[in-house]
Amino acid sequence: MKLFKLVMSFLIALSIILIPLPSVLQWLMPQFCLLTLFAWSYSQPHFINVGTAWLVGLLIDVLTGSLLGLHAFSLVLVLYLFLLFHARICMFHRVQQSLIVGGFAFLNSLIIYCLQSMFGEEFASAKIMFSAITTALLWSLVLSIVSYLIKPHKKIGWEG
Repeated sequence: MKLFKLVMSFLIALSIILIPLPSVLQWLMPQFCLLTLFAWSYSQPHFINVGTAWLVGLLIDVLTGSLLGLHAFSLVLVLYLFLLFHARICMFHRVQQSLIVGGFAFLNSLIIYCLQSMFGEEFASAKIMFSAITTALLWSLVLSIVSYLIKPHKKIGWEG
């Protein structure tokens, strides 16, 4: 059941990426797949690994038509760093965690920007921080939703 919830949450995050937005709002779009990866690995660190990040990154590359392996590499690197500091991140308050997640989201955007500029693709450099800010603002909400999905719920009503 946990695997089904995991797959469904990633399918929702991947489908949100495909929503067409005006060019003004594209830079404000949070990194939902990164948020979902972080929330699941925060709640279940032994259930999510860099292999999951690699698979999600490849799906993002295929769905968005970007350079194959670009998002996969950046998500693997950023999730590895997140898991490396997992015990420390868990000790912080949610507001401090949001700042850390925003920093990781900025690092993810920076890696993608560097790789895209290396391979000659166009990317607006000054706008990469806006996505990290909106990602940081949504951290608490996404973490609450994933935590709700993970915890067992009591059945209400007659049993037996």
